[in-house]
Amino acid sequence: MVKVRRAIAHALDRKGLIAHLLRGQATAAPGLLFPQHWAYEPQVVTFPFDPERARRLLDEAGHPVRKGGVRFALTFKATTGELSRAIAEAIQFQLAQVGIRVEIRSYEWGTFYADIKSGNFQLYVLTWVGIADPDYYQYVFHSDSLPPLGANRGYYRNSEVDRLLL
Repeated sequence: MVKVRRAIAHALDRKGLIAHLLRGQATAAPGLLFPQHWAYEPQVVTFPFDPERARRLLDEAGHPVRKGGVRFALTFKATTGELSRAIAEAIQFQLAQVGIRVEIRSYEWGTFYADIKSGNFQLYVLTWVGIADPDYYQYVFHSDSLPPLGANRGYYRNSEVDRLLL
């Protein structure tokens, strides 16, 4: 599963998304904390846009290209907003280049956000605004912060991370 997540990260051209969809009005952050933040860690691992590496990782993870050039399919939940749909469509296109088929499903905001908060999703995009305190990582990544108690919507569990966050 780690190789699949890394492959997806390498398959996404974040700089291209920012340039074309956000008209260059954003900066790609390597993590939750942006480079100008006082607690930013410059040695954080990044995943540069590299579709060939993404394909290799998917092969290594046991997801070869099958009939029709598809390895597997995922569902992307989006709101009905124009930007949300545009981001979903761009990601759909980029992941298709490495053999991942993405089905986009749009929902009105209340239904969309209820699904995200409950962890009922495979892919989605939301923005994080105003993260000033690194304690936010506990809310987002600690094992005790699974929905509905916190924002660990990816159900990440790692005892070492839990220890470091407390």
